[in-house]
Amino acid sequence: MGSRYDDRDDELDDLPRFKGRSGVECHRCGCTDPPVVRSQVSQAGWITLILMILFCWPLFWIGLLMTEEYHQCSDCGVRL
Repeated sequence: MGSRYDDRDDELDDLPRFKGRSGVECHRCGCTDPPVVRSQVSQAGWITLILMILFCWPLFWIGLLMTEEYHQCSDCGVRL
């Protein structure tokens, strides 16, 4: 005579135990590897660059220092 939990244990064996080290799963490919952190010039940085070119051109490069980070899937490359 088995208990009611014996059947439930068989169902749980098919489920993944964890989502990897990062805890993030790609919505496109399902990869659970840690995402790649990239950076790019932010929108405020581009606006600053344009304004500095117009009004104070020797300091236009300051806008290029204004960056933002984003995460990218290490397998398929989609932004997370």
